[in-house]
Amino acid sequence: MNILKKCAVFGLAMMLMVSGLAITQQVQAATVSTGKFTINNKRYNASSDQSSSGWRWDTQTATLTLNGFTSSYGLVFDNLSQDVTIKVRGTNTITSTSNTAIDFSETDQDVSFVGKKNGTLTVTDNNSEMLLVVKNNLTISDMILNLTSSGSENYVGVVVGGALALKNMGGTWNFDDASIGVGTLGKITKENVKSSKKIAYYTNGEDTLYTFVSGSTTKYTDEDDFMDVVATSITFTQKKPVVGVTYIVSGVKYLVTSDSTVTVSGCSSSLKKLVIPNTVKIGSASMKVTQIQQKAFATNTKLKSVTIKGKYLTKIGKKAFYKCSNLKTVKFTKKTSVKIASKAFKGIYAKAKIQIVKKSYKAVKKKIKSSGIASTVTFSKI
Repeated sequence: MNILKKCAVFGLAMMLMVSGLAITQQVQAATVSTGKFTINNKRYNASSDQSSSGWRWDTQTATLTLNGFTSSYGLVFDNLSQDVTIKVRGTNTITSTSNTAIDFSETDQDVSFVGKKNGTLTVTDNNSEMLLVVKNNLTISDMILNLTSSGSENYVGVVVGGALALKNMGGTWNFDDASIGVGTLGKITKENVKSSKKIAYYTNGEDTLYTFVSGSTTKYTDEDDFMDVVATSITFTQKKPVVGVTYIVSGVKYLVTSDSTVTVSGCSSSLKKLVIPNTVKIGSASMKVTQIQQKAFATNTKLKSVTIKGKYLTKIGKKAFYKCSNLKTVKFTKKTSVKIASKAFKGIYAKAKIQIVKKSYKAVKKKIKSSGIASTVTFSKI
């Protein structure tokens, strides 16, 4: 196959697949009985629990948990007897100069990267041959995975000897010097994931390589046409936001509370003019704004004006704008009343002007005054 000559890593993947076919399926052991792994340039037995700064290995579940992990070395697993899970919590960084930044090429089991509340793993290589290689099936879910090739020796970004499943994940994969950005010998599937490049495959009638391409065609039988459009830069975004995760849109923080609702939980430190909208678009989903969280903007001295549209807004939490001492203008365009908790506007600018739409003026004014504001604050109808 000429393509194997052009892309040495695809040849490696083929070798992995062929060797994998000879493996007899067995019932997985309750614990990892064999194998080793290398982390932070130190070798460990996978058959016993291990831990150090930013990581913990549980042999009972064959799970490596990364939480605030930072390393300048690659991550390697060898000959494990059980499927491996990498739990990603918080923000984690791996910068590697190894041949492979994350290497599962010597482990016949499936590998899953699983995040929590969009845990983030950023992997950067420097002159690695591969960034991420898995011998069997790979699943990436509920996380942000950023992959970047910065070296001149990189042949391929991600190579998988089985299928690649992308679920509810995001991230940016840049492989500037790669022959192929992503190469898998099983199908690539996406669930609640939008990719900037199209999934396609190349076949010569005998073997098939799945990848991402910048072209519009999804099936290639001409090798040159295929190599011309293979993508080495791909962006992934979640189609629907994840419950429990906070997203920032136009400087405003939104905590996702259900499949269709969000709570405003704060804003960027530089924001001066705040608008609470009826809905906000996160990914491709339009989310209803139903609450302003307690203490969401408390002691924020940068805010100068707030407009509350809030068609679906039901509550402004306790101390939501507490001691926003430079908040001089508050405008309510919401036509129905809303629950306003105690001290929600206490401590705003002493001569602030609060404008309320005529239809809800009386009820909203009463609730704001009872929540605790200076007597010098003035009200008017709009």
